[in-house]
Amino acid sequence: MSTMTAAGSLVPLRRKRVFSVAAVVGVALALAWFVGVRLTQGAGVTAERAARVERGAQLVTLLRHTAQDRVRMGAQVLAQDTRLQAAAGMAELDKATAADLLEDLQKLDQQELFALLSAEGRVIAARGAPQMEGLDLASSAVVKTALAQDGAATGVWMVDDRVVEIAVSAIRVGERRAGLLVVGVRVADAALATAAAAAGVHLALFLEGRPVWTSSPQPPTTWRTEPTSSVEVSDAARYLVAAGTPPADSFELFAWAVPLVALLFAALGFWRGGGQ
Repeated sequence: MSTMTAAGSLVPLRRKRVFSVAAVVGVALALAWFVGVRLTQGAGVTAERAARVERGAQLVTLLRHTAQDRVRMGAQVLAQDTRLQAAAGMAELDKATAADLLEDLQKLDQQELFALLSAEGRVIAARGAPQMEGLDLASSAVVKTALAQDGAATGVWMVDDRVVEIAVSAIRVGERRAGLLVVGVRVADAALATAAAAAGVHLALFLEGRPVWTSSPQPPTTWRTEPTSSVEVSDAARYLVAAGTPPADSFELFAWAVPLVALLFAALGFWRGGGQ
C-alpha cells in the first residue's frame, strides 16, 4: 500500500515539473523571438528614418533650385528692358523714377522682390524689401559675381526672417555696366510645409542658430535628438530636416503581444502545475 501511495504521489509532481519547464521554455523562446524582432525592426526603422530625412533635404534643395532658375531667367531678360537701360544710363537716377520702373517690371514678371542698384552696388530702390534701400552692397559676393560675368548671379537675401532667392544681372548701356537689377522670390512657407509632409519629416529654418519657422510645432529637443540633415542657405541661415517618430504599426504591436501571451501562459502553467 505504501509503495502505491508513493508512486501515485509522483504523478502530480512530474506533471508540475512538466508544466513548469514548459512555461520557462515558452517564456525564454518568446523573449528570444522578441529581442530578435526588435533588433531587426530597429535597424529597419533607423534606415527608414534616415531615408526620410534625406528625401526631405532633397525636396528643400529642389524648391530652392526651382526658385533660383526662375529669378535667374527673369533677371537676365528684364535687365535688357530698354526703359531700364535708359534710366540706368542717366547721370543721376532718383529713387522715385527707379521705384516706378520696378513697379512696371513687377507687373511683367510677378516676382516678389525687385531692386535697382547703381553700378557701384548701392541700392537705389527696392520693391518688396524697402529696408534694403540705401545699403551699399559693393562687397556682396553675389554683386561681385554679377559684375564679373555676363549672365545673372544667384544668391540669398534674408527678408523678414525668410529666405529670398535672388538673381543679380548687370544692366548694360553699350559696353558699359550702368547698374544692376535684382529679382527675388521667397521660398514659400506653404511649399516647404508641403515638402515636409510629403517626405514625412519635420522642417525648420534656423537663422543665426535660432528657429524662425517650423513646418509643425516641435519641442526644441527635436532638432538635437532626432536624426537630422542640414541644407545650408548662407553663413547665418540653414534648413534643418528632422525625422519624426513613426507611429506603431501592426507588426510592432504583434512583437509586443507574443511575449505578453507567453507570460500569460507561463503563469497559467505554474498555476496548473502547483494546483495538482
